[in-house]
Amino acid sequence: MAGLLPMDNGRLYWEDQFIPDRTRSRILFYIEDAIRPHAQLPVDLVMYFYASVFGRKRRIAESVIDRLQLRDFVRVRVSDLSKGTAKRFLIALGLLSTQPILMLDEPFDGLDLKQMLEIVPLLRELSSAGRTLVLSIHQLRDAERACDQFALLSNGKLVGQGTLSELETRAGCAPGSGLEEVFLRLV
Repeated sequence: MAGLLPMDNGRLYWEDQFIPDRTRSRILFYIEDAIRPHAQLPVDLVMYFYASVFGRKRRIAESVIDRLQLRDFVRVRVSDLSKGTAKRFLIALGLLSTQPILMLDEPFDGLDLKQMLEIVPLLRELSSAGRTLVLSIHQLRDAERACDQFALLSNGKLVGQGTLSELETRAGCAPGSGLEEVFLRLV
């Protein structure tokens, strides 16, 4: 879906329009897990560069730096960031992007519980503002905290799709059972 590999099945549509592979980057910005873009540069320069690529003013980059608590790391090289700080940096880059779909791979990996609980409202804010977020999350409890809709995959196959309550009903689970129980019943 992110366009890193050719699709071997299906088609991608956005707002009822087919999106060819070559134009996917116009609507979708993908943040891969565990990458370190421009690793030898300091955080602030990379942030300002991405802001300029997306036509954002420097003050927007500054605001994102503050919102993701990166101020103490602006002069640190990206390669020297801890795993959790690097994850916040990657999410910050996603926030600077302007595509209507933001796809994040394992957005909470490396974050402690406090950091994750600070990021979830930020992601929900983005969604409420009209941006579509696609999060790839293996820890289903984390997915429950952050997402409204779910597509559950097992061995590359879709085993369930919908809201938590819809999935609980479909799986024959009691309300409030949770996504883990649903997944175990559907696979």
